[in-house]
Amino acid sequence: MCRTLLFLLSCCLSCSLFAQNLSVVTNEKGKKGYANEQGAVVIAQDYTDAEPFENGLAIVGKKGKFGVINTSGAFVIPMKYSSIKAWGEKLFLVNAGKKVGLYDQTGAEVLKPEYSHIGPLNCYGVAWITKGGAVLKSNMIYNSKWGVVTSKGVVKVVPTYAGLMEFSDTLKTVQYHEGLALAINKMITTDTMKTDGEFLGFNKKPSTAREAGILDANGNIIMPTGIATWVIRPASGMVRCYNLFSNSCKFGYYNLTTQKYIQVSSDNKSFDKIEYWTHTDFAGKFAVVNHASGWFFVDKDGNKIREGYNFVGHSKKSKVWYARRNSDKVCDVFDEEGNPFFKKDLKIQDASFPETTMADDLFAVQIDGKWGMINRAGEEKIPFNYLKMNGPNYDRVITKTESGWGVIDLEGNVVVENNFKDIYTNIEASPRYYWVQNTASGLWQAYDTTDKTAKGNEYATVYNFKDGYAFVIPKNFTVDDKSELVTFQLGTTYVKADNKVKVMNDNKKYFGMLIDSNLDVQCEGPLYLGHRKVAVEAAKKVGKPFTKAQNRALLLNLTRKYRSYNFLNGKSVNVIKEENWDF
Repeated sequence: MCRTLLFLLSCCLSCSLFAQNLSVVTNEKGKKGYANEQGAVVIAQDYTDAEPFENGLAIVGKKGKFGVINTSGAFVIPMKYSSIKAWGEKLFLVNAGKKVGLYDQTGAEVLKPEYSHIGPLNCYGVAWITKGGAVLKSNMIYNSKWGVVTSKGVVKVVPTYAGLMEFSDTLKTVQYHEGLALAINKMITTDTMKTDGEFLGFNKKPSTAREAGILDANGNIIMPTGIATWVIRPASGMVRCYNLFSNSCKFGYYNLTTQKYIQVSSDNKSFDKIEYWTHTDFAGKFAVVNHASGWFFVDKDGNKIREGYNFVGHSKKSKVWYARRNSDKVCDVFDEEGNPFFKKDLKIQDASFPETTMADDLFAVQIDGKWGMINRAGEEKIPFNYLKMNGPNYDRVITKTESGWGVIDLEGNVVVENNFKDIYTNIEASPRYYWVQNTASGLWQAYDTTDKTAKGNEYATVYNFKDGYAFVIPKNFTVDDKSELVTFQLGTTYVKADNKVKVMNDNKKYFGMLIDSNLDVQCEGPLYLGHRKVAVEAAKKVGKPFTKAQNRALLLNLTRKYRSYNFLNGKSVNVIKEENWDF
């Protein structure tokens, strides 16, 4: 019985695999069907459109209508839709005229075709979904209500919002300093969500983030609209808020638990006149507010619990606050729950905490004007012999003495001698090279940790080695701002600019070359920094420094999208130089 069962299972599996081994074939009339491995047509050539089988299913079309068939040729999804494409986790996106919906691989309806748009999924498995309104020929989505759908076809946020936005706008202005603000939705069909949608902003108007409310990932309103002019992405159950008026500002937080707004500070200036970081996100139980009297800490009820500081720092990785007192210039160091961080009461003047997991219990601190390293117990691990010391980065520590900057390992052993004007922080563990700035020339050179020497050419600007390559800019590097192989590397930034000269001048400083781990020039450029990744991929394929022809071929490829030429009445408006043709 067991042997018979195994035989039957084997036959079924073989038949299934064989049945899926079908390929598209076209007859002399252009009609398409499917043939098996022996070339025999097993699904009639009745279709004008036929896609390859995948997971036992294929999309077919005839007379402008599309459906999905199985390997027997039977329809799983009827051929009545204007378009069908694979979408999400084994789903099909169907277009029924001006409405779209989702079906699974059994032909069961997951989402009824009643939506105006279902967008492309992002890396987190979520996408925009809209209802009502219209999709214009320009791919703009007009007058629709917005929501969010998952890769399994689950509508997490019901499309009922005219304005739905993500917290994806990185804040660089001095007043905000940190956090993510709401970014206006582009409202085009090709746009993907940029976040996992844990928090979203919503509004009655689609084109503004002012006075927006906040939803959680399931579409629940956790903060109503109208509380604040601007809101920042929630952190530790609190929303940082800004209420802005013509000649004054009020700063505060919205508590997502108590659903109450708390004002913690204000200023009788318009927002653009404020030149300081106003208040931080919450981290644990506390946030910090900056005022004329100095920095002070508040709890989630807005109570002032610690004050009298002229400097405050926070390490997200170590989950620790450190604040320098006005009175004696000594730091209070405590965790996000308010407990003392170090077990000993040390008179710490400054601190720098690890930002990677390779040194969880080593902390750079300044005591009596000198820097060294201690553990959580307060025990000295590296002597206090330094003028400055950064927190551990992977397995290395940047240090400064009277002689200059250098590097030590976590045991205090010298990796790079303290002889340099400046040094680049490593972005990986145990790097072979460090970029060091020579005191005499002011230029950057690669320091080889294997033989402890600075070697190779000197450069005006450098970027760290990554994947075996580094982007560098030599002193007096020549950039021909008239060459299309240079200007068009800037893409739409240049092509669509009203003032192309200014755009090019602003970006000249980002053109350089690529060197390899032997410090040889891999790509002489001029290469725009934004194309470093593409150049590295090409370099890995070639495996040795580019020839001039290969260098040129790379630049031609990078600019091919924008090196288009206008024609008028059959004649070219531009004169196309022969060397700019990309064959």
